Amino acid sequence: MLPAMPGDGGRAVALGRAASLLLLLPSLAIAADGRAEALAALAAGRYEQVAALAQKAGPRDRDAAEVLISRAEIATGRVVEAERRLTAVARRRPVSVPGLEARVRLGRLLAAGGRRAEADAIWNALFDDYERGRLDKKSAAALTAVGIAARGLGSFHDAVELFGEAQAADPRFAPARLESAETFLEKYASAEAERDALALLQLTPDDADARELMARIRVEQGEVPAANREIARALAINPRHAAALLVDAGLALEVDDRAHAEARCREVLAVDPRNQLAHSLLGASRLLADDLPSFSVEKAAVAALHPGSARFLHVVAETLVRAHRYEEAAHLEEEAIALDPTDAIALAAWGEDLLRLGDEARAHEALTRAYALDRFNVRAHNLLELLETVIPRDYTLVEAGHFSLRTTRLEAPALTRILPPVLESEWRELTARYGYTPPSPVRIELYADPRHYAVRTVGLPRLDALGVTFGRVVTARSPVQGDFNFAMMLWHEVAHVFALGLSKNRVPRWFTEGLAEWETEHHRAEWRRTTHADLARALAAGRLLSVNDLDIGFVRARSVAEVVVAYHEAAEAIGFVVRRWGFPAIVKALSRFGEGRSTIEVLREITGLDSAGFDAAFRTDLLPRLAVYRGQLLVRPSQLGDLDELREAAGAHPADVHAQALLALGLVAHHQTREAESAVARALVLAPDDPEACFAAASLAAARPDSQSLAEDRLRALLAAGVDGYDVRMLLASVLAAMDRLPAAISELERAALLDPEASEPHELLAAVAVKAHTEENALREWTLASSIDVHDLALARKVTLGNLALSRWDKTRAAAERAEFIAPYDPALRLASARAALALHDPRAAIAELEIALAAPPQSLGDQGPALRALLAEAEAAARPR
Repeated sequence: MLPAMPGDGGRAVALGRAASLLLLLPSLAIAADGRAEALAALAAGRYEQVAALAQKAGPRDRDAAEVLISRAEIATGRVVEAERRLTAVARRRPVSVPGLEARVRLGRLLAAGGRRAEADAIWNALFDDYERGRLDKKSAAALTAVGIAARGLGSFHDAVELFGEAQAADPRFAPARLESAETFLEKYASAEAERDALALLQLTPDDADARELMARIRVEQGEVPAANREIARALAINPRHAAALLVDAGLALEVDDRAHAEARCREVLAVDPRNQLAHSLLGASRLLADDLPSFSVEKAAVAALHPGSARFLHVVAETLVRAHRYEEAAHLEEEAIALDPTDAIALAAWGEDLLRLGDEARAHEALTRAYALDRFNVRAHNLLELLETVIPRDYTLVEAGHFSLRTTRLEAPALTRILPPVLESEWRELTARYGYTPPSPVRIELYADPRHYAVRTVGLPRLDALGVTFGRVVTARSPVQGDFNFAMMLWHEVAHVFALGLSKNRVPRWFTEGLAEWETEHHRAEWRRTTHADLARALAAGRLLSVNDLDIGFVRARSVAEVVVAYHEAAEAIGFVVRRWGFPAIVKALSRFGEGRSTIEVLREITGLDSAGFDAAFRTDLLPRLAVYRGQLLVRPSQLGDLDELREAAGAHPADVHAQALLALGLVAHHQTREAESAVARALVLAPDDPEACFAAASLAAARPDSQSLAEDRLRALLAAGVDGYDVRMLLASVLAAMDRLPAAISELERAALLDPEASEPHELLAAVAVKAHTEENALREWTLASSIDVHDLALARKVTLGNLALSRWDKTRAAAERAEFIAPYDPALRLASARAALALHDPRAAIAELEIALAAPPQSLGDQGPALRALLAEAEAAARPR
């Protein structure tokens, strides 16, 4: 896959949150007729009303009212007025709660304007007051203010400690949680930020700041559907919330939805013409469109508003990284550093960009400089540890034809035998098909520890993707753990190398992901997506996206189910183009993307169709390909994974039987049967005969040991009403098996397998039944079918290999062993099986190759198989000698 990079978490706060909505004044004592109205106006983004409402405060609350007014002024870009107002309050009552908030806001206002020396003076004065006993060290507000000062001075440790003390002093003081989370996020410690943000939401669930903060955390964690939901919640509270609007704009730019991003930026600038992040994202949008004059206009506007600030360049560079334009991003970060050599964030980002380009020496230098300035940047720390300790100690780099391979020293002897033939085969195939030769060598870095792979890729020790492509550099997990098909993964990633290179890194995400999926399936038919049922369900519900919106589907998705469909729809769209217009159309499309053309422009040129025409033709092509699923009741696992999402949908649509039934099914899947009872009851009240509601009721009954008969009755009633489908048959099979009615269960499993040819589970269960019945032939047949569907399941692949070996089916043993070795290349039993089959087929050289790979594998993988491998090797070598 191409990387969906984590966001520039905390830095976006200073740029985008004009008001920095710390509330040290939770009990603001403005007169009753003005207090609630002023705060409500501010929280809802009605900034123009705040001053009039706050001025109703009496003399005692004058300073608190002034601070409240300043917040509205900052939100609308009237920073001169806000500075004057805050300065007056800070001078009048410097250690009161209003005075502390005024000082904090003033310090942040000065820092955002590039007046660091003046801001530092405020931060140091707050520390002096704290040290000299002028502040109440048991006050959560005072402790939070000093924590903010510590953060402003770059003392991360002191800031976190002070926020912790504030939370201990008053566990319900929300600002301490907010500031703590922001501080952690700024240093990319998203787990700690999430902890504080969740606690904050318990205190202030209807606060737009808290929701926007959680959205940024979800972006940092790569959970885009969850981030979209939080953005929507924030904007429902405050439609003019600048930071939430700009998180939304940033996500839109990730998929080149420039129109949406620019509209969001204009919404912000209409309220706050000085907003630096809005100008920066506008500049990024213009540069993504290769509109250099407009980019220069935004760059000049920021320089005039914020002289000396490198933030504009950094934000644009980060946006280019997400668009996979790594060289341009690196140049912009270098320009940012020239403008401000002390900008630790730009330095660290430059180091990461250089790593993506494979320039490790300069990357190390940049990261070292960044870390010297900011020792709390988690990414910089992690990357330096990897570059300075882990890689020199554990890894080696080997040149192999058009590739260079980084592997662990233990894996190198085996992998340098296994990988080059696979990679060079793809190189030959793709250079011929695309008529393009990427610059070489392409670096393939395989990390045995998933944490090291994640750090190398995103700077943090967690990443779900198996592999990521950065142009000429591919990072991935090594196959040492034997839990995925590494050959399929590498074939996918190398396909990205060609698509990126031919398109000058301008290929849309949907196109390159769909093309990489097409390439894997084109190479081996079983290397395909097995989510046709999800696609069929979306097609039947009218939820497929227009091809012109497919990129948006990757980022705008509100659920995992929508992401699954977006990926599969992209793959099918590429297949459709190839079948109807031929592969040269794909090559032409990549070249046109490289010229800066849009999806609709490119499709019109290669197909002659506009987006509506393409969509209609594509859906017509899909119908027969998905015919097996037509009319089925389909409930996909991807729909049931996120209970929070399901609860929210059910709560928002109490009269929607579909939402209530899905919630019930999700609760059953998560073993929360008590809550599921209520959801099922609501669904059945809404529509007693609705198929999903009845299926939810059957699922709930099946989850209880004493209700299997009721579950069967409900399922039989569905079938009698003409409601059928894979899910119905599988549930009925499980119910019948639980009632010891095995022949009937087998019959239902066989029907289920026909209803979803891409489901491996029926075959696995039928094989288990065959094993119990001692019918090995039947078991092997079902394992073979299951393994051809689930190409990442090592247990299945081993059963097929060893089952054929036991029956002396040599050709099938070799073929099965090859598929299994794509998952576990060091497994000695698989290598032995393949070698024995090769010898039986009079191919001793192939046997020797298999055994040498096994003996070259990491020592711990051999187990007690060493003697058997060596003995068979001697036999193979003898057989290979000329007679």
